[in-house]
Amino acid sequence: MSNDEFIFSVNTLMGCRYPFVKALEKRFHVEDNYKKIFRISKWLSRVISALSYFDDIRYQGLSGTIKIQKHPIYVLGHWRSGTTLLHNLMCSYKNTSYPTTYQTVFPNNMFFSKRLIKWILQQFLPERRLVDQAVMHVDYPQEEEFALGSETGFSFYYWLYFPGDRQVISDEYLTLPSDNQKRDQTFTRSYLRFIKRCMLNIGGEQYVAKNPPSMARIPFLICLFPQSRFVYIERNPYEVILSSFRFFKGFLRTVQLQDIDDESLWNFIIRTYKYLFEKYQQDKALIPSQNLVEIKYEHLISDTESVLNELHQKLFPELEPDEVKLKEHLGLHKDHKIKKYKFEDQYIERVNRELGDLITLQGYELL
Repeated sequence: MSNDEFIFSVNTLMGCRYPFVKALEKRFHVEDNYKKIFRISKWLSRVISALSYFDDIRYQGLSGTIKIQKHPIYVLGHWRSGTTLLHNLMCSYKNTSYPTTYQTVFPNNMFFSKRLIKWILQQFLPERRLVDQAVMHVDYPQEEEFALGSETGFSFYYWLYFPGDRQVISDEYLTLPSDNQKRDQTFTRSYLRFIKRCMLNIGGEQYVAKNPPSMARIPFLICLFPQSRFVYIERNPYEVILSSFRFFKGFLRTVQLQDIDDESLWNFIIRTYKYLFEKYQQDKALIPSQNLVEIKYEHLISDTESVLNELHQKLFPELEPDEVKLKEHLGLHKDHKIKKYKFEDQYIERVNRELGDLITLQGYELL
């Protein structure tokens, strides 16, 4: 399917547990232009949730055979900073597990009717991702956040469905722990269950996750897994902000249930960028120094194998590379054309005004 056709008559809420969909409908307003899409998505959610009953029974039979014995590895970084490439490469090691694209859309249907649903999803999934043309596949590694919204009822990505309520959603769902102890306990149980289901799906013992919102959740992750290992990647902010704006503007067309204007989207991206950067700088001291590696996107692109070897030696020396997978993702990376940016003066002036201090703190020169 071409990117021009990547506009569905449903959205990814179809894979969400039905009670969560009903709760979102009750709390946030679905605008008239999107009510038909929402009705279809809600109906499918009800069907998918019914099928998940059998999935839960199967999981109960399997859950006793799996334990989280290895502390997870987390890839941190803002959207469009190279997290996808880095995650794909790190998952190209034997004995790793991770969420797949299929699992992020249908996290509650992993063991029953999976083959049929996966086949249907692959027919509609575009061959390449919007904006950057990265290759997509139902079995490729994917970030956690969509799946968490569908399986745990907690996700920062709810704002993509309801961009008009973006700040309310961000304030409530971006950071853990919250002031609601009961909700935190429920999320913790569900998150551990999610990791186990990833391990059962892939078969590896070492969980490797990519999730930009986790930049704001380091205290929670350290509390849950004290010896978690982290890789933080950053990229030239001029490129990150423009690429993020284009990416989210395009992606919103596939899932949104409310409209948002360009200026509001821009301001939200800037505000979120600032918050995540400052939260990471504040909380990274909680990570034992031997468990954190910070890299630049530019270095990853120019010398991919060297960076990967460094990460392997420092963070996961016990893992053996899967040469077939690694070669595949390295090949996809080499075939992928890196976008060359030309910034207008007005854009540069605005980014300097709003992010100038953070740009220099990251070691980049102001334009």
